[in-house]
Amino acid sequence: MKNAGEGKRMRFVSGLFGLLLLSSDCHADTKLLKLGILPYVSPATLARLHQPLKQQLDAAVPAEVLMRSAPDYPTFRKRTAEGRYDILITAPHLGRLAQRQGYELLAFTSDISHAIIVTRRDSPIKDIADIAGRSLIVPPASTLAFHMSKDLLQQHGLDQDDYQSVISRSHDDTLIEVQRNRQGAAVVARPAWNTYLAGGGRSLRALAKVEAMPGFAIMMHSRLSASTREALRNALFGFPTTEPGAHYFEATALKGIRVPTESDFEVLDRYLGAATAAKKP
Repeated sequence: MKNAGEGKRMRFVSGLFGLLLLSSDCHADTKLLKLGILPYVSPATLARLHQPLKQQLDAAVPAEVLMRSAPDYPTFRKRTAEGRYDILITAPHLGRLAQRQGYELLAFTSDISHAIIVTRRDSPIKDIADIAGRSLIVPPASTLAFHMSKDLLQQHGLDQDDYQSVISRSHDDTLIEVQRNRQGAAVVARPAWNTYLAGGGRSLRALAKVEAMPGFAIMMHSRLSASTREALRNALFGFPTTEPGAHYFEATALKGIRVPTESDFEVLDRYLGAATAAKKP
C-alpha cells in the first residue's frame, strides 16, 4: 500500500509532466525532437496513451523525442503553423492544413472516426429531434466534429437557432459537461468516446453517429534531415508489428496506420474551409 508521502510524490510528478506537455518549448535544439499531440483529452491521458509511440520514435533517432501539446485547440493550431513541433499527431483536417505549413503527411491512423452525439442514459432526449430547445455541448469550432454534427442536425431539420450551442475547450471537457447536464446532449469525436468507454464510463449513451472521417494524421516537419525523416518513417510503419505497438493501438482504439488516399482528402476538403476559418474555440 502506498503511503501518503508517496501518493503526493506521484501526484506531483503527474502534474509536472502535464505542465511540460502543455509548454510551448519553442527553442531550437537539434538534440531534441518535439512530438506535438492534439489536446483532445487531458494532458495526463495524452501522456499515458501516447508514451509507447514516443518511445518507439525516440529509439529510432539520435535526438531525444519529447511529448508536447497545448492548453487548447487554437493554441495547438497556432503552434503547428509556427513549426513548433517536429512530429505531429493531429486531427485529420488540421493535418491537411499542416501540409501547407511545412509538414509531410506520413499516415492516418487506421480507425474510421466519427463525430458522435451522446446524452446521459437518464436524459429525456431519445432522438435528434428532442435536442430542439435544449443545450448541445460541442467541441471547439475548429474541430471537424463541430461542423459535421451541425450538418447532421440540419439534415434532421434543426438549425442553430433551434438549440443552444455551448462550446467546450476539448472533447474531454465536452464529455465532462454532458455528464453534469441531464437535459442536454453533446458532440464528441470517436477517439475521446472510446477512451471514455475504455475507462469504464457507462453514464452516457450514443444517440447518433455522424459521417465517417479519417483517423489522426501523423506528420513530420520537412525541415528535418533526410536521414531523420527516413528513420521516423521506418519506426512508425514498423510500430504496429511490435508488442508495445499492438498494446498501443488497442489502448487508443486507433487500430494501426495506413497510407492516405484521395478519398480521405475529398472528405476533409469539404469541411476544411469552415473548420480552419474558426477564430474562436
